[in-house]
Amino acid sequence: MTLRRFRFDKLVRDGIPQLLADKGMRVELLELEDSMLALKTKLGEESLELMAAQDAQLHEELADVLEVLHALAERVGLSWEHLEAIRQQKRAKRGGFGDLAFITTVDIAADNPEIETYLKRPLDFPEEPLD
Repeated sequence: MTLRRFRFDKLVRDGIPQLLADKGMRVELLELEDSMLALKTKLGEESLELMAAQDAQLHEELADVLEVLHALAERVGLSWEHLEAIRQQKRAKRGGFGDLAFITTVDIAADNPEIETYLKRPLDFPEEPLD
């Protein structure tokens, strides 16, 4: 029998290795040195899948993002209840995303001390000339 190998190099749900083995596949696993990095990478992957999802797939992709968030919270010792309390505090202080406020530009006086926040992060907040 000729075998063919396919590279995964990604974190998968706990049951996937056994599901593949049950289908006659040999799975090679890696012991992770940095589980937080692997989970953060997975969150990015799932977020990209969420962005690409069509309406019918949206609930599945949202559930995948939520599963990774649960794993991250568990890994750092945060209960979901504590995380929810933090979310509620931030919402009370700064709001949620219900209004969909999308800022395109912010004009700041050169002598405003807040300008340092933006100058320190030119990749996040590139400066543009005023019209």
